[in-house]
Amino acid sequence: LVDRLSTEASMLFHDWLDHYSKVIDSRGLKPKTLKEYNGKIRILRTIIDNVPVESITTKDIASILASYSADGKITTAKLMRIALLDIFREAIADGHITNNPVEATRNPRSEIKRSRLSLSEYKEIYHCSLALQPWIPLSIELALMTGQRVSDISKIKWKDIRDGMLWVEQKKTGNKLVIDLSLTLDAIGVSIKDTVDRCKVLFGRFDNIIC
Repeated sequence: LVDRLSTEASMLFHDWLDHYSKVIDSRGLKPKTLKEYNGKIRILRTIIDNVPVESITTKDIASILASYSADGKITTAKLMRIALLDIFREAIADGHITNNPVEATRNPRSEIKRSRLSLSEYKEIYHCSLALQPWIPLSIELALMTGQRVSDISKIKWKDIRDGMLWVEQKKTGNKLVIDLSLTLDAIGVSIKDTVDRCKVLFGRFDNIIC
């Protein structure tokens, strides 16, 4: 009887997920991000029983993360840990629990399989790109010198180049930055301005995208 009364007085995990969904909706997130959150919520309903929120332990969370890691889904484990951190953080904010059981868990570590591109490898790739469409080597140069993602390079417009600067708003993060066109990469002997000027010669007749 005591156990039953205690359970009835507690916030159950699935009920809390219902409330958390409303919290997420109120954050003004982009549709894609909101869809990702809701996808994780649906998964959590299937792997965590509808028990009182305060009864979920660090060991429970660690077991969930370990199951993903064991299957080689390290990235999924990391993303799930981030989601769980936020879910229990909101539960603390609403007074349902006092400690976040996720905080003490280890952040899953993945083996780094990428390596740095050497200068000789870059030059070989660049040389091969010269036989392709003219915008390809120019885009490669811009990416190398600005350090921006492919999605950001592909949407640079002439209006983004003014006052001797390249004005970038990153598509993924929304961060805004200004890059001096005079920046030069000595290893290839080219400045951002040099590349932009070549874009102007080849594609200046177009009003929007620079290359």
